[in-house]
This record gives sequence, C-alpha cells and structure tokens, in this order.
Amino acid sequence: MNLIKNITVLVPVFNEAALLPGLFERLDKLAATQDFNISILIVEDGSSDETPQLIETAITGKEKYSAIFLSRNF
Repeated sequence: MNLIKNITVLVPVFNEAALLPGLFERLDKLAATQDFNISILIVEDGSSDETPQLIETAITGKEKYSAIFLSRNF
C-alpha cells in the first residue's frame, strides 16, 4: 500500500534578508522532490529590513509556498 505523505514546513523569519536567497534555494530543491507532497509556510515576524519584500518576490507564482506577514515581532 502506497500512502502519499503530506508535509508542511514552517519557516519563521525575522530580519533575515541576507540569508533568504540561500534559504529559498534549498527550499526549492526540497519542494521539487517527488517523494511527498510538501507545502512551505513562511511566517514573517515583523521584520524591519527587506525580508518581507524578498519573501513576496521569492514565492510569487510558486504554488507550494504561502506566507503570513505579522505586523510586529511577537
């Protein structure tokens, strides 16, 4: 019996603009796997740098990604 595995990866970020390009490169590779269904949820925790804009750019058009943008750091 083959069961399809569904996995959600939760990624909290706060002022991580410098690290996001490498993070998304690794997450894209993970999302491309055929071993399981994956969704990636980015939680942007009120960053004051370019993190929110970089997330928007990186996930646009990628159906496996979604994001929550908080108004401040909690």
